[in-house]
Amino acid sequence: MKALTWQSKHPLALKDVPGPTATEARVVIIKITATMICGSDLHLCGGNILQLKKECMGVFNDAGQAVKFSISCGECKFCKMNLNSVCERTNSSNGMDKLYDHTLKVPDGLLDERAFMLTDISCTSYHSRAENAAIWGAGPIGQHFVQWLQVFGAKGIILIDNVQTHLDYAKCTLNDVATHAGKAQIKTLNFNSKADCPRGQFLTKKLYELEPLGINVRFDEAGFRYERSIAHTAIRAVALKTDTPETRNECIQAIPKFVRISTAADCAGLGNGFNIGGLMEKCLNGFSNCHAPVQLYATEVLEKYINFSIDMFPKLYVAFNEKRFDEEHKPILK
Repeated sequence: MKALTWQSKHPLALKDVPGPTATEARVVIIKITATMICGSDLHLCGGNILQLKKECMGVFNDAGQAVKFSISCGECKFCKMNLNSVCERTNSSNGMDKLYDHTLKVPDGLLDERAFMLTDISCTSYHSRAENAAIWGAGPIGQHFVQWLQVFGAKGIILIDNVQTHLDYAKCTLNDVATHAGKAQIKTLNFNSKADCPRGQFLTKKLYELEPLGINVRFDEAGFRYERSIAHTAIRAVALKTDTPETRNECIQAIPKFVRISTAADCAGLGNGFNIGGLMEKCLNGFSNCHAPVQLYATEVLEKYINFSIDMFPKLYVAFNEKRFDEEHKPILK
């Protein structure tokens, strides 16, 4: 069988490897029919988190005798609390490395392009209602957050990034949908823009210009490896920390007191220079970071996607990592 393999930082390569077999009673073998590249997959391109793929669609190929319809053990304390994403037994296995663990049955008639966003992106972006919200990170998950905010009737939505093509695509596409549906229009800010963020200043002033009453929820979808300053770049380069706090510090600086915070971005380990004092002084609530417990949520999938052949997989990782897609599509391979 063909398998995408990690060689070093670059490049990835397709290789022929032996196919897996159901040698254990609780193992399921899935033949992959479609998959896509997640932003968290890109961390391995920098040698950070060595993980290949987690969003897959497929059909049953083989199963062990003890397999039943459950994507977690169902017996540990977290499963009994219905927090399956932190199952103490299943998630410590090597099943994801071999692509035959954590299965979810897809209803007949549901297209792959819609269904496999249930595995992560739609559930990660699923949240409760918010009147006014700011989102740091305009990638696929950030744009899903925008859609949920529109569905739930948010009055003000601000999307923040430094990749202008992401912001332009989101503003054009999502605002067009919002106009027809009578939902809130999104506003965008580029923190590398001199107009939006003058040198030496945070986005605070611009945020209050857009939302005079302030925002009551903020979402952080920017990953741990996007440092901006020379100092933080140097510290990560010599492995004195794994995570840069700059995006989170900017969030803390730019939002009002007693605001709710959600961090859906990947965090790898330790980060120097985090503004914990600002977090305390502003009495910010719910500074959470968690992989979504997918089994709890039912979501709708509405975004556009592009299909690619499997031979393009290694190149797509590089293009996605370097922000070189013409539009902010999420790559799907079939």
